[in-house]
Amino acid sequence: MKKFVISAVAAALLSALPVVQATTVTSDFNVSVSLTAICTANNSGVTTLGFGEYIAFGAQKTGSVDLTFNCTRGLAAPTFSFDGAGAYGVLSGLNYSLSAVNQANATGTDASATSGGVGTADVRTVRVSGVMAGGQAGTCVGADAAACAPVASHTRTLTVTY
Repeated sequence: MKKFVISAVAAALLSALPVVQATTVTSDFNVSVSLTAICTANNSGVTTLGFGEYIAFGAQKTGSVDLTFNCTRGLAAPTFSFDGAGAYGVLSGLNYSLSAVNQANATGTDASATSGGVGTADVRTVRVSGVMAGGQAGTCVGADAAACAPVASHTRTLTVTY
């Protein structure tokens, strides 16, 4: 009987305990970021705008090269400027002029709220074109025609402002 009384008391105590149920609580929070928009050059190494062979007093020569940039999505169309020499230059005593235009835009994809959903950049292609006027004499560095034989070049810089 003693076991029965202990069991009955234990059962009574357990039934007197309140029933515990799981509950949820929520808390709101902000997520923020300060994005600095940029464009980065996508060309590997130095690309070349070539005029080919220029024969003194000959015809006009033209050339062009496409430069690509990865940009933050949604930026307005950029503007372009050349280094301190501006849009003109002289190479082997031959004057040339440069221009740059926004050739093509490939709109990137938006990021998504999934694992790995980082999206892609807008890709801007800028065509740099050059014109070397015809009828120019040019300048050799030595006393004979062989001094003009090597290919002359110099590096120019295109600045993209967005």
